[in-house]
Amino acid sequence: NDLPQSGNMVHSPTYHRLRGILHLSTLLSLLPISITFICAQLWHNFRNGEAAKKNLSDNRSVEEKDDLLNSTISTRQYTVVLTGGKMSKTLHLVRSLRCFGDSNPDVSMKIVVLEQDKFRHSATRFSSCVDSFELITSPRISPDAYMN
Repeated sequence: NDLPQSGNMVHSPTYHRLRGILHLSTLLSLLPISITFICAQLWHNFRNGEAAKKNLSDNRSVEEKDDLLNSTISTRQYTVVLTGGKMSKTLHLVRSLRCFGDSNPDVSMKIVVLEQDKFRHSATRFSSCVDSFELITSPRISPDAYMN
């Protein structure tokens, strides 16, 4: 019996070919919708960029334009709190967030990682991307202390 089985049903190679053709035809039928959405987003971004340039194209001095640009661009400050510091995926997320924060001058991030006392020696604690590593009590041991 060389045919792959799914539960109690046996699927022939023809079934898999038809299923693949159905997937491809579904993707091809949705392609115009995807392209329309992408074009609409590009047009929207283009129009917003033109509006910003138009606001600065009047007869103002260079210093006034710089002041206007600096006043409209404000630094957004975020505090990101992550739990599960013992996991490598938390470390990866911390590194990704730090890279995003460092590459965007209008974003300022403070990254705080929380972990239980028994996992206090995880790699995330010693990462230079973490601003603060805090130890918390387990909610199983003391739910009230965990909430505080």
